[in-house]
Amino acid sequence: MNTELQNLLGHCLTRGHTYSYGELSRLLQSLPQFPKDPGSYCYNLWQKTMLQEPEPFFAWKGDSSFIYLGPGYPYHGPLYEKREEKTYIIGYYNRGDLSLLTPHHPNFNSWKGFTESLRYGREVARENYRVVLLCLSTHQRLPIELSLEETRPLEDSSRVCPIGSALGKLLYLQPEGRAFEWEGGLYRIEHIQSLPRTKTALSQAVG
Repeated sequence: MNTELQNLLGHCLTRGHTYSYGELSRLLQSLPQFPKDPGSYCYNLWQKTMLQEPEPFFAWKGDSSFIYLGPGYPYHGPLYEKREEKTYIIGYYNRGDLSLLTPHHPNFNSWKGFTESLRYGREVARENYRVVLLCLSTHQRLPIELSLEETRPLEDSSRVCPIGSALGKLLYLQPEGRAFEWEGGLYRIEHIQSLPRTKTALSQAVG
């Protein structure tokens, strides 16, 4: 663990608080020898800009914000990788112990140079995705479109669901096969599919 990096973050940040990408990037500017992308220091996000020996401090929230957890945190949950406009689960933490979905790469460092993660990763739903839910009691299918916008007209029968809503939070960053309770029923994510990006989505991404 690099003491200079650990001291800077520990002095300037509060554990459990959420910070924006811009706030963390500006803070990291004071250490020119380290990557300036806060995504390089996440427990739950892998990317190429990480140090040769990863030093996680943050939990990525799925957008452009991060929770500061500090070093040595017993993280519990999925490990994600972003590829262009898609996101995949490539492993899981169990109270700090990481298990990757790749059979020949049992730990984080051995997998660092692995280039075939998409063979084993599980794609997850994000904004601008269509998600088909299956009600396990009635076998009825419910198409949902995850959106950053509160309301938006659709050309088909899909229901628009903002990612900040109760249902949106249940679906966001979840893979096919995930089951959950909602409004008194038990549902399973049967299918997810990315949609063509709208002009609004493109402008938000650029901004």
